[in-house]
Amino acid sequence: MSFSHLAKSSLAAASVAVLGLIGSSAHAALPPLVAPACGSGDIGGASFISCAGYYAGNLISNNPTDLGYVDQILASLGLPGTGGTWLEKLSPLSGSSSINFSTPLNGITYIGIHRGGGGTGENGTAFYKIDAGVGTNLDVITYNLTASSNAALYATAPVPEPEAYAMLMAGLGLVGWMARRRQQP
Repeated sequence: MSFSHLAKSSLAAASVAVLGLIGSSAHAALPPLVAPACGSGDIGGASFISCAGYYAGNLISNNPTDLGYVDQILASLGLPGTGGTWLEKLSPLSGSSSINFSTPLNGITYIGIHRGGGGTGENGTAFYKIDAGVGTNLDVITYNLTASSNAALYATAPVPEPEAYAMLMAGLGLVGWMARRRQQP
């Protein structure tokens, strides 16, 4: 084997190794889970779909590592591409059971809740996919566990304004009129 062939194959192997490291860091291991596990009884006021967590620590932060974790977790719940950033954050909740975002919640909604533990050592963050209903403009979600610390809203399905429906109907009517006009001799 020639020196240039050996150098090329070594360079190729090193490139593959580096790309493997880059790829593996993009999906770093998530923080460990802590008790209790999230579940359908945690949230009231909206229909529970699924959840992930509780993951150790407060992941609702601007810490780049936490943003990566949140992005992975939300993608596993069906919301890819957020970069882990929230639309709205409520902090502190001071143990309140009422979570009231100023953004109206409609349709499929994703939220994160950090539970400080209140001295119980249950410091963790869970993420929920809920159905807030269409056209309900849900204001308050009830958190049924103790020691809520902060909450973040990541996505809520927009509800079209009445004007959008009117424009849709006008467009469909125009298309129908044009099709009918073409059929006439």
